[in-house]
Amino acid sequence: MKANLHIPKRLSPYAAITGMLLLLVTSCAKGPETFTGLNIGQEHQGGIIFYLTDATKQHGLIAAKSGWNGTADDPKSTWGCSGTTITGADGQNVGTGAQNTQDIVTAGCNGAGKNCANLTLNGFSDWFLPSVEELKLIMQFNGSVDLGLKPGVLYFSSSENGTGANTISSDEPYTQENSDKAEEHHFRPVRSF
Repeated sequence: MKANLHIPKRLSPYAAITGMLLLLVTSCAKGPETFTGLNIGQEHQGGIIFYLTDATKQHGLIAAKSGWNGTADDPKSTWGCSGTTITGADGQNVGTGAQNTQDIVTAGCNGAGKNCANLTLNGFSDWFLPSVEELKLIMQFNGSVDLGLKPGVLYFSSSENGTGANTISSDEPYTQENSDKAEEHHFRPVRSF
């Protein structure tokens, strides 16, 4: 950017330099104008984006890609802590899956939540079992994003429901059920960015 700077006789050189710095800072503050953000379905930071949390398109949730565990289908596991209600892990909204997973691990439950929390995949080790609302988003975008979810099965969420756990059917209308924690269901790790 070329600027023609005319310094009036009564303007000191200090004021002129201050003005040029202000012009430079103002133009740099706008940032690169070519960045449009990330998009749902785009590969990013070890998985596929299925949810964007803000208008800047720079933050959201990523699901592990199909085949993340070395097989065509997502693995099956119990939820863990069968027959007991644990402290926490009751968040259902988007943004609560990571805390639910931490609560599952803290309670000593061996199952899908612990498997996600212990996962290191594509250089990232902050994976978690999605909350029920996060899992619903994965199901809704599976068709357009092709996350490769197995059709006609139940997937575990990290959202506890009394002594059971919320699961979601991978077929429309993505029915939410309360499943026994001792049952084995599929699971898909997610992470936030």
